[in-house]
Amino acid sequence: MKLHLPLFKAITSTILPFSLMLLGKWNFGTPFFNSPGKFIIWFIFGYFYTNFFEWWYHNYWLHKWRTPLRVGHACHHAKLHGENFRTRDKNRLEATTTSWYIFPALFVVHNIIFVAFFGHENTIAFFSGITFHFTICYEIAHWLTHVKNNMIDKLVEKIPILNKLREKQIEHHRIHHAEYQINFNFSPPYAGDIIFKTKK
Repeated sequence: MKLHLPLFKAITSTILPFSLMLLGKWNFGTPFFNSPGKFIIWFIFGYFYTNFFEWWYHNYWLHKWRTPLRVGHACHHAKLHGENFRTRDKNRLEATTTSWYIFPALFVVHNIIFVAFFGHENTIAFFSGITFHFTICYEIAHWLTHVKNNMIDKLVEKIPILNKLREKQIEHHRIHHAEYQINFNFSPPYAGDIIFKTKK
């Protein structure tokens, strides 16, 4: 449990602002979404937007620009490098998750802008895609990529197709830790890396 505490903090800091947004926009007796098809389109848009935003944020804020956040990210690379890329050392793994305040801050700014332009219902669907991508495809998957001998490894190795996909994702991220200026997207479909030719 102590090993995974940073992950639980990161998930909480993601789920909490999303849940508060839902509570703030919930009219009792009124459904959140009038059109399931429209919800799915906005959800997918949120998912892909987050994938592209992840590339931009990672590339510029954590690597190229001299920001305070870059120091913490450099620590992540230093602690999880070479033979320590996958580890069970909790001191090294503490540098794996996003700082607790980053997602809520970005969430508030994005929420204000998107409600103004697209309305509440579309924003809820959009942020459902964002929250799903950031929580499942980024935070949890990134954590499990760096945690050696985790439960997912044991489960996925029994399913050949999933095991192959996971091995490719781990290798994609391992290259980033080794070469630093490529593979800024952690999760598929690697939108920014493909568009801006930083994928190896």
